[in-house]
Amino acid sequence: MAFMAGLKIRQFEDDTAVVGVPYNWITKNPFKSMYFAVQSMAAEFSTAILIVQKIESSEADIALFIVSLQADFLKRAQSDASFICEGGTLIEEVVQKVKDSDSAETLRLKSIGKDMNGEVISEFQITWSLKKREKNKRSK
Repeated sequence: MAFMAGLKIRQFEDDTAVVGVPYNWITKNPFKSMYFAVQSMAAEFSTAILIVQKIESSEADIALFIVSLQADFLKRAQSDASFICEGGTLIEEVVQKVKDSDSAETLRLKSIGKDMNGEVISEFQITWSLKKREKNKRSK
């Protein structure tokens, strides 16, 4: 779906990810603004790639999934948009905590959607659950 919607990684650094999404016929709803689901997908992607990068660099076998999503839509999205997540060292700390224990941890990250003019169109708070995979239940 991300491919079909045209999501693109615009910036990907150690603590920042920016995911771009075009405003076009596939991302535009009948009310001439961007579908909230497309915005949610871009916000999720901007947070997930930072977490996955930290998990892979830790060499731990950690599963992650979303347990909560909160969103505020502040302005109609009627242009290309970018979703920015700045995870900082918080992600590293949580990944290390999960790697060193057998307990699950939650991690709440913010992704801010901005239009082409830099105006905030939406804000997402995405809570992820991270847990070490059991050795006998690893995915194939």
